[in-house]
Amino acid sequence: MPTPTHTRRMALRDKLILIAEARIVLGGPEALRARELAKDAGCAVGAIYNSVKDMGELVHAVNERTFVKLISTIAECNDVDALEELTNMAKAYHRFVQSNRSLWRVLFTTPDPAYKDWYQAIFDQLQTHFETTLERIQPNMDAQKRSQLARATFAAIHGIVLLNYDEALSGMPPGQVDRLLVLTVKQLASK
Repeated sequence: MPTPTHTRRMALRDKLILIAEARIVLGGPEALRARELAKDAGCAVGAIYNSVKDMGELVHAVNERTFVKLISTIAECNDVDALEELTNMAKAYHRFVQSNRSLWRVLFTTPDPAYKDWYQAIFDQLQTHFETTLERIQPNMDAQKRSQLARATFAAIHGIVLLNYDEALSGMPPGQVDRLLVLTVKQLASK
């Protein structure tokens, strides 16, 4: 049975994760400063480090929540036609990024090496959705090749979306991004 101290620390941890997520949404990971987090949480700075090991653990906890939302968004793309499902997955990824841009950037710009295995496992989980849909499109394709195609498909989708939101390259209108995603996914899936 957890002690009252442990229960308090876990409650503070949960609160800190929500505060960190809100701060990232408003100002990116740079907005995570212990003093401000403590003020927002109504605790001492030292209490933060009784609830999380360091800021890396806090960012990781926010990333966990973001990945769960992303995978859920992709998993909701169900269609009788597998190619339509795959293009819907690409468009859903784009919509997710539009709605969660700051959180999405943190997924790929601040992965803590301490969580490398977790990132690989969650990325594999995301890839499984692409692989499963590709299996319906290319049922005779070798499993290893299909796995590689799933990774290439996600990489293409991610790259198009990333380049669209990169400040240096500026973006295309959202409809144009979706058309480019659909074109790319259909070409890759037909290989």
